[in-house]
Amino acid sequence: MYHIKITHEGDLVASSYQDLLCDSVEIANSLSYINCEINIYECIKTSCDFEDITKVLSWKDDGYRS
Repeated sequence: MYHIKITHEGDLVASSYQDLLCDSVEIANSLSYINCEINIYECIKTSCDFEDITKVLSWKDDGYRS
C-alpha cells in the first residue's frame, strides 16, 4: 500500500491510502496545488493502523496543469 501526504507551509492538506502507486500519483496531483509538498510512502497495515516504511516519491507542486 501507499500513503499520500500533502502539506502546504507545514500544514497537512490531505492524506490518503491507495493500493497502487499510479493511483497515488494521480490522486496527489488532483488534490495538490501550487507550492504543496507531496510525499508518497510505502506502508503496511498493522493491527489497528498503517505504518509508513519508506518514502517512494516526493515533489513540490509547481502549479502547472496540462
